Amino acid sequence: MVDRNTRAPEQNIAPLVVDEHAVARAVGMSVDWVRKDRYGKRILPFCRIGGRIRYNLESVRAALSSVEEGGARRPRGRTAQ
Repeated sequence: MVDRNTRAPEQNIAPLVVDEHAVARAVGMSVDWVRKDRYGKRILPFCRIGGRIRYNLESVRAALSSVEEGGARRPRGRTAQ
């Protein structure tokens, strides 16, 4: 019989959401930048849970992918015919 009141040890469980410090480390920016983004441009999507700000890393990845710039350059000038 399995006792449902006991918890299995948490092993390799990734959090569903993270705080502003963790998302700042994940995107390589400062916590101040993350806060300014939340009040200004709103590049990074966030949610409020009980008055606390949390970030879903999958949503953050998708948002950053949608604003990517650059890549391979197109050839300039005339193309051979």
